[in-house]
Amino acid sequence: MILKLFPKEKFDNGSIDTMNQLIEIAKNLLDRYGVVVPKFIEFYDNLGLFVKRILKQVKEYGLTEKQSIEFVKASLNSGTYGTFNIEENSIIEMNFNPHFKLFYPSIQFITLLIHESLHLFLYYNFKINIYKEKFKFKDEKYIGNEKIIQLDEGFAEFFTDKILKDFDINSIKDLPIYSGLNEPPTYESEVEGLNIDRFNANFNKLYKKNSEKGYKIIEEKFNQMNGTFSEKMKRIIEYIKEEINRPN
Repeated sequence: MILKLFPKEKFDNGSIDTMNQLIEIAKNLLDRYGVVVPKFIEFYDNLGLFVKRILKQVKEYGLTEKQSIEFVKASLNSGTYGTFNIEENSIIEMNFNPHFKLFYPSIQFITLLIHESLHLFLYYNFKINIYKEKFKFKDEKYIGNEKIIQLDEGFAEFFTDKILKDFDINSIKDLPIYSGLNEPPTYESEVEGLNIDRFNANFNKLYKKNSEKGYKIIEEKFNQMNGTFSEKMKRIIEYIKEEINRPN
């Protein structure tokens, strides 16, 4: 997992050392359970560069370019923003958390590394890009497939918890990753007929509701199965494929 920094000059040597150390820990944890790690982790300490990088993905939700830009800014007011690029096998993350000043928590960094790696690992088991149906809107109305949100997020969140269960979080909590963006970005609340605050709130509600439902589904399936951790994970991936491919 190769670390790419944008722009590199914004990161001090201590933060870079910390991130490389956390990447190595995440890689070892994922390798232990047979999860193929992504090729790259892109970490951004510049809002403009980050928005530009993920703009195409957000526009595919059904938003215009201007709406997408303001939505990303609003999302960063709500919490950390991490995503991925399937074609390039890359995790994409912004060096910012609105609940902290001057630094990005190492615990958040390693959790997102594992979480997004699990998303990519799941997606590579599909022959088609199911992500395009995950977050899909028309005139603010959700028209995507909630089952994809449930099983995708449930898989990533449940197995992130399982992988980190026996890891000593206290061993990394004081490692520094300094952030250049220390105030939540401002954004326009109304863009081309879209109320950004309402859309962001509804998006978060959709995500949270389905993530929680999916987590319970995956947890129940996992607990019902016999076999090793890796064997159970493989069978759950097959279950998810069957469920998503099943006609509604």
